[in-house]
Amino acid sequence: MLSRFRMTVPDCKMEYEKLGQEVFGNPRKIYTLRFGVGNRYKYNAKTLEKVLQDISRRRIDLAAGDFDKITFPSGKGLCTTCVTARKLAPDSISDEHYLIRSYDHERRATPDNSLFPSPKQSRNNTGLSESGYREKRTKEGKLDVNYERAQAFEIWQVARAATAAKFFFEPLKIRFETSPTNEYVKFTDGGFGQSNNPVKDAKTEIYKLHGKDSIGIIVSVGTARKPPAEQNKNFFKTFPNFTREITDVATNPEAPHQSIQEDNENHKWFLYYRLNAPGTCPAKLDEWEPKRVRSPRATPGYKTMETIQNAFNAWVGQIESQGLLRGCAENLVASRRRRMGTTKWERYATGATYKCRELDCDYESSDGIEFREHLRKSHPILESKIQEKALCYRKSWKYRRREESSPR
Repeated sequence: MLSRFRMTVPDCKMEYEKLGQEVFGNPRKIYTLRFGVGNRYKYNAKTLEKVLQDISRRRIDLAAGDFDKITFPSGKGLCTTCVTARKLAPDSISDEHYLIRSYDHERRATPDNSLFPSPKQSRNNTGLSESGYREKRTKEGKLDVNYERAQAFEIWQVARAATAAKFFFEPLKIRFETSPTNEYVKFTDGGFGQSNNPVKDAKTEIYKLHGKDSIGIIVSVGTARKPPAEQNKNFFKTFPNFTREITDVATNPEAPHQSIQEDNENHKWFLYYRLNAPGTCPAKLDEWEPKRVRSPRATPGYKTMETIQNAFNAWVGQIESQGLLRGCAENLVASRRRRMGTTKWERYATGATYKCRELDCDYESSDGIEFREHLRKSHPILESKIQEKALCYRKSWKYRRREESSPR
């Protein structure tokens, strides 16, 4: 929502409250996590998918035009996004860490760790194999992560893949249009293991695409969950409670944070801010209370939202937290101001594109300077009118305000 739809934080919160009521407010009465038997998920995945599809239709750029299939890949020069998920193996038992990108990253694609990689010409002295794919593997002999072109999934599918939590939602099945056999791939456990805190993936992606010097500031936002040391480790519980414990431990996000923190302390390559207060928010993963209300003045889920808000208010009220936020904000603003002086900023910040509508001309560009130069060289336009003409031919992102994005 923040990157592809460029939504404000208050609007993101509003959409979460709607999703919470539609999905978490309506659990099934019988499910595996509650009784420890069978293979029944706690929530109906179709309900979640409808909510996500509705958000996509209401929040896409007003100028986009095509609202039928809203896909994940970013336009050239815009904010790029990477989402972590778990991809099920064909046996539907084992799975692997998988990155869904809105941008191309084929630098180290291989036939083994890419879903359907495109062939490349072989090159010498590049660390690539004869087939044109890099063969770097982990100590266990496995390829570390998938490298390929931006996946043309719909945005709701990406969100669904990243939220296919074990025992809560059934795995998402997606047909890959680029597959030679038009096969399906399943995604599950979007918040399981290292996928639950993708800070290391983000750092590695930027490092490999642009070099370590390009990493300026990393901001990691936590969920204030309890650290493992404070969790009840008693093995002799009923099966449902033990299952909850396994899920809770496996979604622990602190290990990636500690790794990044140590890396930053040892090398000082970048500024790192972790906004989190472990153990201060008692709300569970899918909590939504109350699910029903009798008073017309109350809204479902208000207790859960109050719990989250109160935990945040307590954290942000601390002097240490205020200093952390102030330092983070100052450095982010300073970084933005430096970028504002570059030619790429207009496109990145506003999504601006230029399309010439002069006679018999179909020239397009996402660079304002290049477009104005085109007008000077290709058309008999007075210099005093160049800027005016460019603005007439400019199209930028149009954000949907709350009243424009209300459900119909």
